[in-house]
Amino acid sequence: MIQSSSVNHTLAPADPDFINSLQASLAFWQKETGDLTPEQLARLDRRKRNLFRAVKMGLLWEETWRDTAVVAWQSFDFLEWRGLWQEWIPVLEKAIADAPPQEAGLKARLLNRLGQLYTKERRFAAAQDAHEEASALAAAADDPEAMIAAYLSVAELLKNQHQYDMAELMVRQALLEIEWLDDNTRQLAFAYNTLGNIARLRGDWTIAERNLRQAVQLYRCLDEPVYLARRLNDLGIVLTNVGQYEQAETTFEEAANILTSINDESDRSHILINWGVLYYRQERWSEAETIFRRIDTLVLAQAGEVGQQAQTLNNLGNVLLKRGQWVEAAECLQKAIALWRQMGDEINLANSLGTLAELRVTQENQSEAVPLYEEAITILRRYPDSNWTSKLLAAFTRGLAAITGK
Repeated sequence: MIQSSSVNHTLAPADPDFINSLQASLAFWQKETGDLTPEQLARLDRRKRNLFRAVKMGLLWEETWRDTAVVAWQSFDFLEWRGLWQEWIPVLEKAIADAPPQEAGLKARLLNRLGQLYTKERRFAAAQDAHEEASALAAAADDPEAMIAAYLSVAELLKNQHQYDMAELMVRQALLEIEWLDDNTRQLAFAYNTLGNIARLRGDWTIAERNLRQAVQLYRCLDEPVYLARRLNDLGIVLTNVGQYEQAETTFEEAANILTSINDESDRSHILINWGVLYYRQERWSEAETIFRRIDTLVLAQAGEVGQQAQTLNNLGNVLLKRGQWVEAAECLQKAIALWRQMGDEINLANSLGTLAELRVTQENQSEAVPLYEEAITILRRYPDSNWTSKLLAAFTRGLAAITGK
């Protein structure tokens, strides 16, 4: 649970004129963050420090809590897209801790956003607590949108922990609530996307493609270009896996073009990573290397996107292995392994360990390959429900047997 704290313990009572001025400033920021068009995003890029100051100041006074909380909630997408979300966690934590009892619905929405950021940090237990509290508050406040957001957020959380059956159950529960909303396009799009990605991770490609196409169609009806680009990226991954390479490349190209006016390095990198995988699957090694090298891993590290940084290094290492550039390939894979360990991301860790083992075998260094294979196999046996882990386990088991005779 989030612990409560009181607003404005130490500050003297504010001058009414000051409060009026602060409320006017917060009204301005509510307008600026209410509809994130490319033009507004560009303005927020220039003024983001002013936004931070206004929110932090607004949270110091009871009279401005609600106006400030609305700005904090509305600013979520901008801050997440720009990689500033780590700075926003303490802001949301304070807003939640100081929420008055009569603001249960708004507090629930803030908790859902905070839980989503905890998930990005892989603080899964804290995220679960935040969403459970949000669900209880939303029910008490009779706020169906906050309740749906809690269900869908928990579904994403469970998906990220490879609990696919439970994740799907939460989406189905959300869909029952979504049916009652008059304007439910956004919630339906999110639900279909989550169902599509659950199916993708299970290897149910037909179901994954159907649901993701539905999500893309719904996002085309919304003026939310970043989310449309993300859904196209997810669809491109599925098309790559089913061998529809031309259609996958067209899909990635559309997603990348959408982001040209958004200045979103994190999502751009996501697309480039999967575009590079598409070239890798076609054994277009040179093009895959070029596209992976276009990704700025330093920028990703500065934005807290450690997972993307690790994924880029892993993928570049795989391509360099295919191209016979063994020294740099090993360096990339070792850096990726260190980042996966730091994150506690076991499946991706196992993948990089197994690939490094394959490289050591290629270098005729079986003594180093064996423990790498063994660690990867031990990890993968803990995740039997993933299509990808099953493939990795089979491949690495064969690789180990080939050098040990077991």
